[in-house]
Amino acid sequence: GYPEARQSEAALAVCQQFAREVGFEWAGGLAFGGGAVIGGQPLESMGVFTKHVRQALDMTAEAIASGQPVPDGAVETMAKLLLPTWLTPPILNAVMLLRLYQAGVLKSFRARPFAR
Repeated sequence: GYPEARQSEAALAVCQQFAREVGFEWAGGLAFGGGAVIGGQPLESMGVFTKHVRQALDMTAEAIASGQPVPDGAVETMAKLLLPTWLTPPILNAVMLLRLYQAGVLKSFRARPFAR
């Protein structure tokens, strides 16, 4: 659920190191930012917002099927922002507030029971 793909670099580095240490061949990885906006919906249902995601997955599938690593082009394509930079914080805040509301805890969101 990180807003930017680069925030997943450490996780991918850990996966790559794990693969190296156990003797797996590392084919690469894809980092995607803004996954919270998708919220488990099918990528096709999001239309133009996820076009680049589908393209990156297609490129990756073709490469892996032919025994190649994840192409740089797929990594770059996947890393494109889902939303414009200026729109990301308000959208993610709205998603968070909606989920708090759905969970029935919106009213207590800013509670500070131990503050004096």
